[in-house]
Amino acid sequence: GLPRPELIRMDNHKWDRHTHGLSTDGLFDAIITDPPYSIREGARKSGKKGGCHYTVDEDRRATHLASTQSYRVEEVMLDLLHTAARCLAVGGRMGYLIPAPLDLDYSVDLPEHPCLSFERGCHQQLSVRHGRHLVVMRKTKEYQEADRLAYDAYRRRVLEEAAAVTAAMAEYDALQKNEPCGSKTGTAAEKEEEDDEECNND
Repeated sequence: GLPRPELIRMDNHKWDRHTHGLSTDGLFDAIITDPPYSIREGARKSGKKGGCHYTVDEDRRATHLASTQSYRVEEVMLDLLHTAARCLAVGGRMGYLIPAPLDLDYSVDLPEHPCLSFERGCHQQLSVRHGRHLVVMRKTKEYQEADRLAYDAYRRRVLEEAAAVTAAMAEYDALQKNEPCGSKTGTAAEKEEEDDEECNND
């Protein structure tokens, strides 16, 4: 049979710390992953908000629990593509799962990277509107400095847009909570009318 594969478990967000600065370009032929998306349980990454630097004594390393902070889904995906572009051999593939609506457009809705091309995707329906998609990407070229700069700019833009959307949603939620008692949104009122009609028709 096939030889037992070598498996590595680590915090993707702290890749450089784990590898101690050693080159890992082209280390893997394939990456298969199901990233945390903060839907049921919030994703976490090593570190603290604002940064923290400390040294753990050797006699405490075995029992030390590293500090963690929240890990937004946008940052999870951006880190995933960056690491895949670094660590896959040219021609290597990455397969990952992502929850999304069934009408997900692979050519528009997925994050991009200059060294990775979309190869194929398929979905598993979990509800009437949502499912889980398997996305396969292939590394098409070496990760050069120009690609890194372009991806850094893309990363900043994605995170800024995500932060703007989050702020807008928070503002909307705050406005909804400040509505006078007894008032209902149009959607809630329409739902009650629909329920009343169903009761009257029974």
